[in-house]
Amino acid sequence: MPNLNGTGRPERKIHKLACLFFLLASPPFVFAQNAHDKRTDEICAKAESAKLHEDRRWLILLQYEKKIGGYKSVITTGDFFLSPAGKTDPKAELLADIRAFRSGSGKAAEFPARWKFIRDALSENEDDFPESADEPYRKAKEIANPTSVSLVYPAGFMQNPASMFGHTFLLFRDDKKNALVGQSVTYSARNTENPGIAFAIKGLFGLYRSNYIIEPYAKQILKYSDMDKRDIWEYRIRLSEEQLDMLFRHALELSRSESNYLYISRNCTTGMMMLLESAFPDEHLTDALGTVSEPVKAIKILFGKGILEKPSYRPSLHTKIEKEKEKIGAKSSRAVRRYCTGKASLDRLVSDTEKAGTKAQSLVLASDYLKHLLSGGKITQEKYRQRLMPLLKMMSKTELSGTEAISSGDYPHESHDSHKIALTAAVHESVPLAQLSFRFVNHSLIDDDRGLSKNTQLEFFTGRISFRADGNSATENVRLEKLDFADIISLPLSDSYFLGKAIAGTVGIERNGTPSGSDPLALRLRFLSGISFRAFKANQLYALAGIDSFINTDYGTGIDLIPTIECGMITGAGIWKQHLSASVGQGIFRNDGTSGKDALVGKSGILSRERLRLSLSAEERLTLTRNTALSAKYSFGGDFKSYGHDFSLTAHIQF
Repeated sequence: MPNLNGTGRPERKIHKLACLFFLLASPPFVFAQNAHDKRTDEICAKAESAKLHEDRRWLILLQYEKKIGGYKSVITTGDFFLSPAGKTDPKAELLADIRAFRSGSGKAAEFPARWKFIRDALSENEDDFPESADEPYRKAKEIANPTSVSLVYPAGFMQNPASMFGHTFLLFRDDKKNALVGQSVTYSARNTENPGIAFAIKGLFGLYRSNYIIEPYAKQILKYSDMDKRDIWEYRIRLSEEQLDMLFRHALELSRSESNYLYISRNCTTGMMMLLESAFPDEHLTDALGTVSEPVKAIKILFGKGILEKPSYRPSLHTKIEKEKEKIGAKSSRAVRRYCTGKASLDRLVSDTEKAGTKAQSLVLASDYLKHLLSGGKITQEKYRQRLMPLLKMMSKTELSGTEAISSGDYPHESHDSHKIALTAAVHESVPLAQLSFRFVNHSLIDDDRGLSKNTQLEFFTGRISFRADGNSATENVRLEKLDFADIISLPLSDSYFLGKAIAGTVGIERNGTPSGSDPLALRLRFLSGISFRAFKANQLYALAGIDSFINTDYGTGIDLIPTIECGMITGAGIWKQHLSASVGQGIFRNDGTSGKDALVGKSGILSRERLRLSLSAEERLTLTRNTALSAKYSFGGDFKSYGHDFSLTAHIQF
């Protein structure tokens, strides 16, 4: 007997009627949803079939790096990936993105570059990925209206270890408006500490997180040009409209991401090159950059590939002041300084400069120098306003046609390359020998400094090996003389307007003499500080004082401490460059293996010059081409009452 319900009708008929009623009463979107899901599955299948997840453009957008057995993104932000496995699985992330962008979840607004890549590659009609999903991006682009993009390079700032190499960031601007209202995109470490030595050390070990920051270009100018005294070069990037659009899209979505910062290998330059690859996927920019990410090297790569145009130059406030001082002469410069520091009235400034015929230029200099004093914290905001307002009133009544723009032909992309090998023929204490020197990166004091920070030295991982034929064994004939991890010199000019601290520091392994005549390798730590100034137009003098130290257990005390004074002169004239230097150090310990009080040199040792360390040298360098040069050097010096002469001739090859 069939199963009956309360009406006496078979239950099967009731089920049929219920299903029919449900189908008739269901809204149309049920059918549409099924069709939508089916189409999503078809698009995912199409992506898999085309192996779109292996497309280099997709790998770039997620910042994937090739690893053993697969890929891994450098992005550490979890919600940057829409798949739980997205950080290491490009395919899973691609399929998750397709489904998210098709679902109307709003994710397309968060990742406009990925949305456009998928739409261009897989869409067959407007319904696949509707333009309405891209509306938030189009509104953002309409507000910014970027018509051009520039790679911006603020020069190196030697007073800050975090900025010694210089910096790079992108500028999106509307060419119809002033560049200062444009938007900059920079990749930098999130450092809440003072950017000193600790920053560089932590940065070397990846202890900082970094992210892409979008902010007004005017803010960058204030920081780099006005406060840090750094000249800026703006390299316009050659982009099609499509490339500019993708670059802007990718910059917006990367502003949601974080990654680990490494001072040398994953810094601001790496971040910019990875961003630029979204517009130039076939150029392999990060591969060309290599292990060490130097801003100038990146500029050379981009310029060599024809991506960059010749730059425009934006002098720092410091450079502008220096140029303005040169034009008006010493007397007018003193009058400006007296007014800006509150030691003279504006009437006195006008009177003094009118006599010299430099009134217009002096007023401009005064306004710039007041700005410098304010940004450096030398005067208060109130005093700045009190001195600036009458100055501006006077300037409004004065014809300023005597002022002119500052230009520079020292382009960073034309500077010498960073790596170096040097071959030396030398005579050391009457013994002929050969030397092989190498430098992993960057620039020495005697190098041609066109396009680089003047009279600075920033060398990492440098070494020297000597070869001689008069030793008793192979280890005596071929030996390592030094291996320096870092050798830094910064000689900013000081005068009545600016006071800059000159510094010199070395960390490495070098040979250090003993009374017995041996010179074992020791850990060297040297730090000197002082002042540098210009004596004549082409000459720069400097004087430094500090401690030079060598650490080795053979010394008895374990350390050889040598208070040191060093002075020198650097002269540059075209392809010629000269460096004269003299240093005097007084060793505290005898360095003969004794310890305790017996190790101290004492008054008698000082008077007898027992540990007087002396060095005098004269070096001249001739630049042959951008990356080749010859240098000759004479030096006299020694320790433990033993002094000798050295001569050398060196061929420098940079690459």
